[in-house]
Amino acid sequence: MSHISYNEEHHRIEIQNRIFYDDLEKSLRISLDNEKFDILKPEESNLDYDSLFQDYNNRNFEIAINDSPIELSLLEYEIKDDAIVMYLFKSDVPKINTLKVFSHILFEIFDDQDNVVSVQVNKKRKSKKFSYDSKPLEIEVN
Repeated sequence: MSHISYNEEHHRIEIQNRIFYDDLEKSLRISLDNEKFDILKPEESNLDYDSLFQDYNNRNFEIAINDSPIELSLLEYEIKDDAIVMYLFKSDVPKINTLKVFSHILFEIFDDQDNVVSVQVNKKRKSKKFSYDSKPLEIEVN
């Protein structure tokens, strides 16, 4: 589950991505070629977890503002129950006329994966469930 909102006062896109941590761990074990990778034990690794999670989101959660793709920065992450919640953002966002998003999180390991994304930009709200054959969600804000 993902939620995107535009903080108009600070000109910032804010994202929360919630993923079952064992599924993300499985995906990262494959991409890192490291069967011992453990999301719950960062202190036992020499990997930079913040960079791993930020890179994963930028590869698998695409956002374009006014037809220009953006890169997200990871603010922080936390483990809540059986999920990892990643808080991401993009600062210095210009006036938004259109926002396009596509989530293919975990598609690399699950053929039947569905991802739900909700978006709130200014006073417009929209949600979409993404699967393999989905098209991006596009919102015109004007």
